[in-house]
Amino acid sequence: MRIKKIRVFHVVMKLREYFEISFGGMLDRPCVIVAVEDENGIVGWGEAPVDDGPWYSYETVDTTMYVYNEFIIPLLSKKPRNR
Repeated sequence: MRIKKIRVFHVVMKLREYFEISFGGMLDRPCVIVAVEDENGIVGWGEAPVDDGPWYSYETVDTTMYVYNEFIIPLLSKKPRNR
């Protein structure tokens, strides 16, 4: 399989109900969605369920987008980084 295109999206999903745990609650759930398309047009989808800030985990939308765009996508696309 040869990868043709990789797209990364920051999505904010509205929850049906208020979600609350011991450190707070939310009405929206941020996440990062990844679409990988191969040379035959077949698309696979993946999700990174991260928060806007490092409240529950040190991974955030910004750090995930950075790592995907600067390291993972170039590695999978075999495009060297200019550093």
